[in-house]
Amino acid sequence: MTYTSTSLKSIFLVLLSSLILFLGTACTNHETAINNDEIIQLLQGFGREWHQLQWKEEQLVLIQPYEGVNAQFTIFEDFKNEQWIIESKKGFSHTSWLISSVEKKENQYIFKLINQEKPSQKTTLSYDVYSLQRKIGQWTEIDNNFFFEYKENFFTQKSSIWLFEEVFSTPSDENLAIEAENTESIDEINSTKDTLEEIIPTQQESKAQWFRFTGGVGQAYYPITAFFCINEQSQRLHFVKGRYYYDKVWVDLKLIPLKESENTWKLQEFSSLTPKQTTGYFLGEVDEKHRFSGYWHSADGQKTLAFDMTEKGLPYTLEDFQEKTPTNSISYPQFPNEADNPAIRRFNTDIIKTKIRNWKRDFPEFDKIDYELLSANQNLINLVFRVKKQNTILAIYCLNFDLEEGKEVKLRHIFD
Repeated sequence: MTYTSTSLKSIFLVLLSSLILFLGTACTNHETAINNDEIIQLLQGFGREWHQLQWKEEQLVLIQPYEGVNAQFTIFEDFKNEQWIIESKKGFSHTSWLISSVEKKENQYIFKLINQEKPSQKTTLSYDVYSLQRKIGQWTEIDNNFFFEYKENFFTQKSSIWLFEEVFSTPSDENLAIEAENTESIDEINSTKDTLEEIIPTQQESKAQWFRFTGGVGQAYYPITAFFCINEQSQRLHFVKGRYYYDKVWVDLKLIPLKESENTWKLQEFSSLTPKQTTGYFLGEVDEKHRFSGYWHSADGQKTLAFDMTEKGLPYTLEDFQEKTPTNSISYPQFPNEADNPAIRRFNTDIIKTKIRNWKRDFPEFDKIDYELLSANQNLINLVFRVKKQNTILAIYCLNFDLEEGKEVKLRHIFD
């Protein structure tokens, strides 16, 4: 058989078209991303937050995912350095991995990672879709076990809150989370999220009292210490203000009251590191013995932890006094029975009342003087005062008072 130049040309074009079609299909089904822009395109629609599932009675189960026990990791873009990071977390252990490349084959992704703290430590993760419907994936560490404890792991990217446990028995399983009846969900909390303007106004009675609470958060029961100012009326406990911190972290977290019902507190949380940003909510019941228990919810609705606290008392009585006029309000601490103790009398009158009198004179435009109790023990009490006008801070005063010596402790005294 002989071919003319025209037929040869036609055959060549057909073969070329087939090759282009084949390469196009291959490129569609098999892509590799190395630089930042390529990774952005390849990871469009890919889950950013993953939470580990456990096998229990031949079923995949998610149990209290945010208690710090179950492993989880987050994929995010580091805009400053124009790179992508996977941050793995388990308990208080965090490790950041640089994504050097991502390869996509059909429903499989392959991530090549470099440990940011130990660049010589490298690993490769493979992700395969297990259930699109339930957003579950099987993650496998191909060569090492730097990232995962086991070679094969099942994770879910579902972002709703589980208060108890959810079962993923099969890829098509449509079971909903098992939740206790009459338990308020985080969606209900967020739907009625309070603004600062909706905070319960301070009770009109002249004084409340400070208490120390201790307890724990999560199944791992991370220990916390709290100082709450409580106003008790008609056998009901009203939360006025307070702070708490994790015993191993010591970052102050401020608490203010939101809507409350009988025996129930809902508290809004702010970190001292980001004082204008809500970081979470406490919702729980409090009883006459000052036991406070319930659930903590993150502000974004992504985390839930069980908690309980019990009042452990202070070695003395510290009261919170309120003075109000049509134009301003003043809150300040006082020890009762000052006649029996010269140190307490000095604290009440020579320091606190004198400071307030001076602030009134120096800042006549003020509309609020308030304070917070940071910590207190048998020998030392730590307070911070703020003088404000329309939420603008005019003055800040930190007081560390030695109850044994009856004097204010300043930074220079530490080095004397």
